[in-house]
Amino acid sequence: MADLNLDINYFDHIKTKKLIERLGRGAEVLPLRLWCYTAKHYARDGKLAGHDAGDVEEAIGWWGKPGECVSALVEARFLDSKKSKTPCFAVHNWLKRSGHLAAFAKRARDAANARWERERIARKAHAQALPKQCSSIAKHPPNPTHQPNPPNPPNPTHQPTKPTVPGARAGEGPAGSNGAAGAGGGAARGEAGSGNGMGLGRALGAAFDEVSAGRVLEVQSLLAQVGVGGESQKQLIGRKDITVDRVRAELAKIRSDPKVDNVAAVLVHRLNKRPS
Repeated sequence: MADLNLDINYFDHIKTKKLIERLGRGAEVLPLRLWCYTAKHYARDGKLAGHDAGDVEEAIGWWGKPGECVSALVEARFLDSKKSKTPCFAVHNWLKRSGHLAAFAKRARDAANARWERERIARKAHAQALPKQCSSIAKHPPNPTHQPNPPNPPNPTHQPTKPTVPGARAGEGPAGSNGAAGAGGGAARGEAGSGNGMGLGRALGAAFDEVSAGRVLEVQSLLAQVGVGGESQKQLIGRKDITVDRVRAELAKIRSDPKVDNVAAVLVHRLNKRPS
């Protein structure tokens, strides 16, 4: 697990005191939340791509008036802001103080890409071998003449002795035999129905697991292609609302915007926003 580098004089630093003076007691946790959020999603360069002031304040859990927190962070130089038509925020001196996190993020991306390359090669080899297996089965079908020996039929000469009941007519069984037979038949039918239901449930469960696994693999592949790995990738593929169609749609929007230079960061930010 990656760790942040925190100055031991952080709580007594003039910048921290200035932030508390501007926003009140408790404001000293806001830079810590900002650094943790950046380390999770924007460790590569510390730039909060696609974030406006409201997005930044929502990400770090600001509890006061909108815009006041970001303004104070910029004034205290915890956050840098570039003046342009679209806001662009970046953590101050991110690579200098937390450059090791960028190295960890790159290592995780490289490992994910290598893993998916091995998976791609294995799938390709399997797809190439499958026609050969089918052709071999067609040329050498199983022997239809071989049949297992049927079980021995019961002895028809052996009949169990029926007890006689005084006053019963020929062909009648003991009193209540019809009811017992009906109950037995109903129980047998119930067991058979229960067995069929359990078999259908297992089949549906297996089909659902296969579809779910396919969604996870495809979403994970799309995220790895643009460099989203590590904890961000695990959190996204674990959510049921992150579908393949949604990831593809967000990627199409991001790639159509020429101003976006960090596709992975913007994609994670947009997917973390719950659909309304």
